Amino acid sequence: MAEQRIIVVDDGSTDRSLSIAREFEGRGVVVISQENRGQSAAANRALKSANGDYVKFFDADDLIHPELVARQMVRLENSDTAISSAEWGRFHGDDLTTFQLNPERVWRDMETDRLAG
Repeated sequence: MAEQRIIVVDDGSTDRSLSIAREFEGRGVVVISQENRGQSAAANRALKSANGDYVKFFDADDLIHPELVARQMVRLENSDTAISSAEWGRFHGDDLTTFQLNPERVWRDMETDRLAG
């Protein structure tokens, strides 16, 4: 398996994000700091630094199941015609009890012949 690493782009944060990220630097974590240019610029900067076959974007306010990436990799393994997506939802403030799932068609398994047509 190829080297796995996490790329953290600090986009001019004003909290302790940069110093916390730097604590993990050198242990599979690459930290990039830039002045605030917005989420898209930060994502583009991370993508420029990536050199693997797969990229998982993960914003500061995202939460994922601990096994999500591993499960997605199993589904993608040995396939050059698959894409990976997942169901998602929103919560408000820091209150996870407000979580609402946003069901979408794209998160379910689909046969490749249905995608080709």
